[in-house]
Amino acid sequence: MDLKIIFRYLVSFSFFVSMIFMTPVSFAQETGYAGSTLETTYHDKVNGDYAFTYGDSEYSGELTYGSDYDVVFDTKLPESSKIKLSRLYLYWTWSHEGSVGIYPEIEAIFEDENLMSDKEYTDRKGSGSYDYPSGTYAYDVTDLITDDTGDLTVRNIGLNKLFAINGACLLLIYEDPNNKVIEYWINEGCDIISVTEEVSSEEAVTSAYLDGDITTSNVKSAQLLTVVPGGNKGKNSLHINSKSWEEVYNGVPNADLAIDSRDVKDYLLPSDNVVRITDDGDYLTPSNVFLILESGDSSSDQPSDLKKTPGFEVIHSLVTFSIVICLIKYRTRTKGG
Repeated sequence: MDLKIIFRYLVSFSFFVSMIFMTPVSFAQETGYAGSTLETTYHDKVNGDYAFTYGDSEYSGELTYGSDYDVVFDTKLPESSKIKLSRLYLYWTWSHEGSVGIYPEIEAIFEDENLMSDKEYTDRKGSGSYDYPSGTYAYDVTDLITDDTGDLTVRNIGLNKLFAINGACLLLIYEDPNNKVIEYWINEGCDIISVTEEVSSEEAVTSAYLDGDITTSNVKSAQLLTVVPGGNKGKNSLHINSKSWEEVYNGVPNADLAIDSRDVKDYLLPSDNVVRITDDGDYLTPSNVFLILESGDSSSDQPSDLKKTPGFEVIHSLVTFSIVICLIKYRTRTKGG
């Protein structure tokens, strides 16, 4: 076989594999109103800090076909900083066509760039009337943070399809040689929980497992940040390990997007830390748990259990390896013949 033909075949194969990996990873749940888990998507250390904002986002009301939803985020960071990771989260709900629950068709534009979600988390009741899904769509906008503000536009592009947006949030992790060392866990998901006749308060629990070892005596601060769309009645609680707080989510900052932030340094364990969010007559959709530790360490060496979403460098390495192996085999056969 001609070498050029083999090369063309391998290039086509490379493109095909890349397109597969560009498809967003979907996590669809139908656990009813019982709880599940929010997965750890990133865990890392950095010499720097973080910033978190929900901008001017608020509940959209029902978006019809062609309707836009706009948010402006404050993205101003220290001049000496460099963005390491930036995650944009869009929280949507009540998606349907007529009386049938369906998944929305969303166009998201950030800083004039069309976005493709890399993670899509959804949940729904799973039976009965008004079985309309909710979701958290996550986007990597690391390369798009260039100014002091970030503009997001979300558009409903589904003909005859309707959905609403609880809000949007932006998490920035940045490097800064003049700053401290932080270690962070980023947990993502979408988990509808609600106590009903069929679901007890012991079952309506969302969990986030924060794996890894912590030298608790060296921790200066431990900021726990949780994002819970729908938490507005105060009939809920937040737990980390053996510590609990009642009536945490009560419609702050918005009635349909509750955000809580608190220092949990005194309640950390050396390993196997667990955060739980429980419903007790509210209707919650826990979607994010972030834990950010500031320690006395001067080193930002990566933790041993570092967890990141695979990037395109993995794809390219696999494809390149395949091409090299095929070319070696071809040349060997040619010489042998």
